Amino acid sequence: TRGNRSFPGCFIQPVACMDFGLYLSIQHANLELSENLGRHRTDGFKNANALVVRRGAPFKISVQLRGRPFNPRTDSLRIKVILGRLSVEMPVTFSTKHSSSRWNAYIDPNNLNFQKLSIFIYSPASVSVGCYTFQLSVSTQDGQKSTVVGDFIMLCNPWCSGE
Repeated sequence: TRGNRSFPGCFIQPVACMDFGLYLSIQHANLELSENLGRHRTDGFKNANALVVRRGAPFKISVQLRGRPFNPRTDSLRIKVILGRLSVEMPVTFSTKHSSSRWNAYIDPNNLNFQKLSIFIYSPASVSVGCYTFQLSVSTQDGQKSTVVGDFIMLCNPWCSGE
């Protein structure tokens, strides 16, 4: 159209709308406090309302996605753990095999709901004790979106043989 009656000289241009059927982002991450506190023998910290885990043992988070389901062929997830000025970034894989000497993250093979992912994060027994922050990033063909998931406290682990 050459113009608009209300606004002479203005041209109407078609506007591309985002197809929310193809959109993917992180809606919410659940730190699974009660399950992790029990698994890590840290339930004495439940009144602290914080995730307290022990090094050398995996902990679980659940991630609710917004938009379309996660597609392992075209999408990827990464987790970044930060302690002060130190950080480690790891891919989230489907392999439960992990190195005991480095951080690993994998999607729970027993719960393959691609709209709500269960992810296990494994720390080596040699990591520093302290208060960590972690971020989750989802990468699609449209780009990358990062979300700060929260903080967790890492304690030593007398039950870990590598401690």
